[in-house]
Amino acid sequence: MAEKQYVFLKLAEEEYGIDILHVREIINYQETTKLPNTSNVIDGVINFRGNIIPVINLKKRFNYNETIVKENSKIIIVNMREINIGLIVDEASHISTLDEKDIEDSLETVEGMDQKYIAGIGRMNGKIVILLNLSEIISL
Repeated sequence: MAEKQYVFLKLAEEEYGIDILHVREIINYQETTKLPNTSNVIDGVINFRGNIIPVINLKKRFNYNETIVKENSKIIIVNMREINIGLIVDEASHISTLDEKDIEDSLETVEGMDQKYIAGIGRMNGKIVILLNLSEIISL
Protein backbone atom coordinates (compact mmCIF):
# COMPACT_ATOMS: atom_id res chain seq x y z
CA MET A 1 0.00 0.00 0.00
CA ALA A 2 1.18 3.50 -0.81
CA GLU A 3 1.46 6.13 1.86
CA LYS A 4 1.22 9.92 1.55
CA GLN A 5 2.26 12.62 3.95
CA TYR A 6 -0.09 15.46 4.81
CA VAL A 7 0.18 18.73 6.67
CA PHE A 8 -2.78 18.91 9.02
CA LEU A 9 -4.47 22.20 9.76
CA LYS A 10 -7.47 23.47 11.64
CA LEU A 11 -10.25 25.86 10.74
CA ALA A 12 -12.44 26.41 13.79
CA GLU A 13 -12.71 22.87 15.20
CA GLU A 14 -12.44 21.00 11.89
CA GLU A 15 -9.24 19.26 10.82
CA TYR A 16 -8.06 19.26 7.20
CA GLY A 17 -5.08 17.82 5.38
CA ILE A 18 -2.97 19.14 2.50
CA ASP A 19 -0.61 16.92 0.52
CA ILE A 20 2.85 17.83 1.81
CA LEU A 21 4.26 17.81 -1.74
CA HIS A 22 2.46 21.15 -2.31
CA VAL A 23 3.46 22.80 0.97
CA ARG A 24 6.43 25.11 0.70
CA GLU A 25 6.44 26.68 4.16
CA ILE A 26 4.28 27.57 7.16
CA ILE A 27 4.68 31.09 8.52
CA ASN A 28 3.05 33.20 11.23
CA TYR A 29 0.19 35.34 10.01
CA GLN A 30 1.18 38.76 8.77
CA GLU A 31 -1.03 41.61 7.69
CA THR A 32 -1.90 41.51 4.02
CA THR A 33 -2.12 44.40 1.62
CA LYS A 34 -5.68 44.58 0.34
CA LEU A 35 -6.26 44.67 -3.40
CA PRO A 36 -9.23 46.45 -4.99
CA ASN A 37 -11.78 44.53 -7.06
CA THR A 38 -10.63 41.03 -6.10
CA SER A 39 -12.61 38.02 -4.98
CA ASN A 40 -13.78 38.27 -1.38
CA VAL A 41 -11.85 35.07 -0.52
CA ILE A 42 -8.56 36.82 -1.28
CA ASP A 43 -7.39 38.49 1.91
CA GLY A 44 -4.71 40.42 0.02
CA VAL A 45 -1.04 39.92 -0.85
CA ILE A 46 2.14 39.53 1.19
CA ASN A 47 5.83 39.89 0.45
CA PHE A 48 7.28 36.41 0.88
CA ARG A 49 11.05 36.38 0.40
CA GLY A 50 10.92 39.11 -2.19
CA ASN A 51 7.93 37.64 -4.05
CA ILE A 52 4.44 39.08 -3.92
CA ILE A 53 1.95 36.27 -3.36
CA PRO A 54 -1.84 36.27 -3.00
CA VAL A 55 -3.32 35.02 0.24
CA ILE A 56 -6.66 33.18 0.43
CA ASN A 57 -8.72 33.11 3.63
CA LEU A 58 -9.81 29.44 3.77
CA LYS A 59 -12.68 30.22 6.13
CA LYS A 60 -14.12 32.59 3.53
CA ARG A 61 -13.50 30.04 0.76
CA PHE A 62 -15.46 27.43 2.73
CA ASN A 63 -18.22 29.87 3.75
CA TYR A 64 -17.59 29.70 7.49
CA ASN A 65 -19.70 32.09 9.55
CA GLU A 66 -16.67 33.27 11.53
CA THR A 67 -13.93 34.45 9.17
CA ILE A 68 -11.88 36.76 11.39
CA VAL A 69 -8.14 36.07 11.35
CA LYS A 70 -6.83 35.30 14.82
CA GLU A 71 -3.61 36.58 16.35
CA ASN A 72 -2.01 33.11 16.29
CA SER A 73 -3.24 32.16 12.79
CA LYS A 74 -0.78 30.77 10.25
CA ILE A 75 -0.24 31.17 6.53
CA ILE A 76 0.57 27.97 4.68
CA ILE A 77 2.52 28.76 1.52
CA VAL A 78 1.55 26.22 -1.14
CA ASN A 79 2.82 25.76 -4.66
CA MET A 80 0.45 24.68 -7.41
CA ARG A 81 1.33 24.78 -11.08
CA GLU A 82 4.51 26.76 -10.29
CA ILE A 83 2.49 29.45 -8.48
CA ASN A 84 2.92 30.24 -4.77
CA ILE A 85 -0.25 31.06 -2.86
CA GLY A 86 -0.82 31.60 0.85
CA LEU A 87 -3.68 30.00 2.77
CA ILE A 88 -4.79 31.53 6.07
CA VAL A 89 -5.62 28.85 8.65
CA ASP A 90 -6.31 28.92 12.39
CA GLU A 91 -3.62 26.39 13.14
CA ALA A 92 -1.10 24.17 11.32
CA SER A 93 -0.93 21.31 13.78
CA HIS A 94 1.30 18.52 12.51
CA ILE A 95 2.55 16.35 9.67
CA SER A 96 1.40 12.76 9.45
CA THR A 97 1.26 9.86 7.03
CA LEU A 98 -1.93 8.24 5.77
CA ASP A 99 -2.08 4.89 4.05
CA GLU A 100 -4.17 4.64 0.86
CA LYS A 101 -6.48 2.17 2.58
CA ASP A 102 -7.39 4.88 5.12
CA ILE A 103 -8.58 7.32 2.44
CA GLU A 104 -12.02 7.40 0.80
CA ASP A 105 -11.90 9.06 -2.59
CA SER A 106 -15.37 10.55 -2.71
CA LEU A 107 -18.61 11.12 -0.90
CA GLU A 108 -21.00 10.24 -3.71
CA THR A 109 -23.57 9.18 -1.13
CA VAL A 110 -24.00 12.75 0.14
CA GLU A 111 -26.37 14.43 -2.29
CA GLY A 112 -26.29 18.18 -2.79
CA MET A 113 -22.83 18.56 -1.31
CA ASP A 114 -20.29 20.59 -3.27
CA GLN A 115 -17.30 18.26 -3.26
CA LYS A 116 -14.95 20.21 -5.50
CA TYR A 117 -12.72 21.29 -2.59
CA ILE A 118 -12.43 17.75 -1.22
CA ALA A 119 -9.79 15.33 -2.52
CA GLY A 120 -10.81 12.62 -0.07
CA ILE A 121 -11.75 11.73 3.47
CA GLY A 122 -9.05 10.25 5.67
CA ARG A 123 -9.30 8.17 8.82
CA MET A 124 -6.55 8.77 11.36
CA ASN A 125 -6.52 7.53 14.96
CA GLY A 126 -10.30 7.21 15.00
CA LYS A 127 -10.84 10.73 13.64
CA ILE A 128 -12.05 11.88 10.25
CA VAL A 129 -9.87 14.35 8.34
CA ILE A 130 -10.95 16.18 5.19
CA LEU A 131 -8.21 16.07 2.55
CA LEU A 132 -8.21 19.20 0.42
CA ASN A 133 -8.16 19.56 -3.35
CA LEU A 134 -5.76 22.50 -3.72
CA SER A 135 -6.24 23.00 -7.44
CA GLU A 136 -9.94 23.80 -6.84
CA ILE A 137 -9.30 25.88 -3.74
CA ILE A 138 -6.88 28.22 -5.49
CA SER A 139 -8.94 28.58 -8.68
CA LEU A 140 -10.81 31.84 -8.52
